Amino acid sequence: MVKRAVAVQVVAEPAAPKPGEDVKVTLTVINAGAGHKLPTGDPDRHFTVEFLIVDRNQQTVESQTDTMGRWIMWQPAIIELYDNRLMPLASRDYTFIYRLPKDIDGLRLQTKIRYHIQSERQHQMLVKKFGLTANDPYFFTVYERDVPLNGNLTAGFEDGSDARLGCAAPFADKKHG
Repeated sequence: MVKRAVAVQVVAEPAAPKPGEDVKVTLTVINAGAGHKLPTGDPDRHFTVEFLIVDRNQQTVESQTDTMGRWIMWQPAIIELYDNRLMPLASRDYTFIYRLPKDIDGLRLQTKIRYHIQSERQHQMLVKKFGLTANDPYFFTVYERDVPLNGNLTAGFEDGSDARLGCAAPFADKKHG
């Protein structure tokens, strides 16, 4: 359901950055299919928008994470502290800027949107306080791209399945697209 509600667009400037240049990546999240705010339901549900620069050894060199959801104070009274969820048909830009080093061989940019049904802290509380033993996931990746920084980033982000639903898994070959 969440995958059908979210559309994603990514723009990199410049499209093919060179060593020493700043690359600016803007990931736009669009509430394209829900008739209500996203995320919805339990107040603990939220999205994270993640940018990671990883090296050839999969070590994180730089990262940025933004959160979309609402924050509630439960005690002594229920008060909504903050709400930055996405209204129907609205969009929001998330921007990441990174200066490429002189040696960019093996560097990759990973972009992800994850839908969390609870926080890590809440999950650990369920494990410790109530003895939760099930290994059920409490977050789901709804969009993910991994592109090399030494190529055309725009082409890398466009190389997927349905452009409106950038969160759908890409096909292994273009015959099925």
